[in-house]
Amino acid sequence: MHILMSTIAGLLAAYVSYFLNGRALKLLGEDAVTYGAPVIEETLKTGLAIAAGGSILFSHITFGLVEAAYDIFKNRGILQYTAGIAGLISHAVFGIITVYVWRFFGSPLVGVAIAIIIHMLWNHMIIHIRVKQ
Repeated sequence: MHILMSTIAGLLAAYVSYFLNGRALKLLGEDAVTYGAPVIEETLKTGLAIAAGGSILFSHITFGLVEAAYDIFKNRGILQYTAGIAGLISHAVFGIITVYVWRFFGSPLVGVAIAIIIHMLWNHMIIHIRVKQ
């Protein structure tokens, strides 16, 4: 049941994030990718896992698998697999960060906040790498 609830949380977070990120992109433009998406995604992945009584890490990994599949179908060539693998690994890492920071500070809010900041830095770096290409 724990794995099932974690999977549902991750899938729901991916679905809702896709919708909200699209709206944020229309409102904020490209800044939505760097600043909006991390807030939306980290809050949903962790919040829904907690609400469902699931694993935060497994919710993040499920979300990463959905994003990887999306990137593989959306992109072409080597980029599709590179983006897919990077998405899966990065979301797993954001989950690990959330869990460890929460345990260290005793607060899920601090865990999510640190994961959001690191996710923003990651997205900023990825966008600048793509711009240089």
